[in-house]
Amino acid sequence: MFFNNVKYRVNPICELREYLEDYEIVNISIGADNDYYILVVNNVPPRIDGMFPQTQTTTCQNYKVIILKWDNVFTINIDNQKWNYHFVQPIGNDMLLLVCARSKYYGQNRYDLNGKIFDTSGVLINEFLLGDGIQDLKVTEKNIIWTSYFDEGVFGNYGWDNPVGACGLRAWNQEGKPEYSYNNSGDNFICDCYALNVVNDKEVWFYYYDEFLLGRSIGGHIDYYNPNLSGADGFLVYDKYVLFRGGYNNRDEYHLLEFVKGDKLKEKKIINLINEKNETIIANNIDCRGSRLLLRVETKLYYADLKDIVNIY
Repeated sequence: MFFNNVKYRVNPICELREYLEDYEIVNISIGADNDYYILVVNNVPPRIDGMFPQTQTTTCQNYKVIILKWDNVFTINIDNQKWNYHFVQPIGNDMLLLVCARSKYYGQNRYDLNGKIFDTSGVLINEFLLGDGIQDLKVTEKNIIWTSYFDEGVFGNYGWDNPVGACGLRAWNQEGKPEYSYNNSGDNFICDCYALNVVNDKEVWFYYYDEFLLGRSIGGHIDYYNPNLSGADGFLVYDKYVLFRGGYNNRDEYHLLEFVKGDKLKEKKIINLINEKNETIIANNIDCRGSRLLLRVETKLYYADLKDIVNIY
């Protein structure tokens, strides 16, 4: 079915340039507190053979977390780190969870502890294993840590014969103890969890390969839906609507789908997000939580909400 593309304007919420100095942006995320968290580093560690991210480096990096809270901007320095962090989320009472996406297994029950909790002074409080091959990570209001895994985390690499992420989707408590493990079997097997959206402590959505189905877990019960869209890397949910970001063919198109007859998804519109100059937004990073979308274009952050989009379209 052919859909005419429509445009939706999003406005910038912050120019990060003045807070970056000589740092580079690693990750952007929305916290359960609805604030925005930007992880930056003074020197991005090079990849092994140009492909595989390092877990630890021989030299130290300085990290900084930029926090946008209403109209205020705060920064927290986390210096002299040999860990290669990829994710940041708020956790507990004014603490930060920094996570490396990779964790090596060295044999004899020795492995990298790739989840690190810091206080607001940049002091390490706790560390624990969250598994190798983390695709995405979110912390809920009650401090439950959700981790999804890409194919290397599911099937094993970096020394893992029995990978922690074999289930494709897990949840942990604030101390890094397992709380939930997806039953990764049968027709709903996760080979690679492409996208994760943690709405709250009871509602978690995930989108996975190789069937490219959309799963919704509410109170532990999971329903599955077919969006007929391959390769999307993010999505928003609100009421009876889902907004997917692109797919293999066009990463920066957004597909608005509606639930019909209870469990069927029907595409309504293809939406192009445009900036204040009426230019299509080509995002470097995105983050999705519930109906909220955070985008980065170079050093500028943009924000959109599916609640507002469906009121127009």
